[in-house]
Amino acid sequence: MIITDTTAAVLAGGTNSRLQQEKSLIMINKQFLLSRILNILEGIFSDIIIISGKPELYIRFPDQKFLPDIHPGCGPLGGIYTALSRTRQKSVFVFACDMPNLQSELIRKQLDLFRKNQPDILIPRHQQGIEPLHAIYSRNCLPRIKEQLNKNDCAVRSFFPTVQVDYFDLAAGEEKYFFNINTIKELASLRNGRLSPEL
Repeated sequence: MIITDTTAAVLAGGTNSRLQQEKSLIMINKQFLLSRILNILEGIFSDIIIISGKPELYIRFPDQKFLPDIHPGCGPLGGIYTALSRTRQKSVFVFACDMPNLQSELIRKQLDLFRKNQPDILIPRHQQGIEPLHAIYSRNCLPRIKEQLNKNDCAVRSFFPTVQVDYFDLAAGEEKYFFNINTIKELASLRNGRLSPEL
């Protein structure tokens, strides 16, 4: 079943300062990382947006819907605000652009729990912590995020105490689905098969 009441938003506007190359265009098994992510999301969501103002992505993905960040320079929080501001849906499922192990069944379970409990945010939680960039955000978050951005506070978690946050508790081992690429060492681990993608 294709989801029509929640927009999928891929955050791809970062500076990639640690990796020093465009994460979205990393090649894994002869495929761009962003292509891998979109292949998963297109099987789940009817509405997908990419939050980025990078011309190199527009050129390589001409059929995708891009939105430039309303608050450039404020990291993922600015991207979340942009997605919530521009969607016609009541919620946005936010994904970082550097997660090669996305798992469709897990995404659907998270969506089902969000619909059932209707919190402002639903975040996966595992033994290593939480995953705010694989989370569902309601448009109820918009005024709180705006207040925070107006204070030049770009920390994603700062506004969490002001809204209802529920957690999607994961089984042991499921944290592998949230592996993300921030360093050359992590990229090498992925390519060497020690953190092998599922696709």
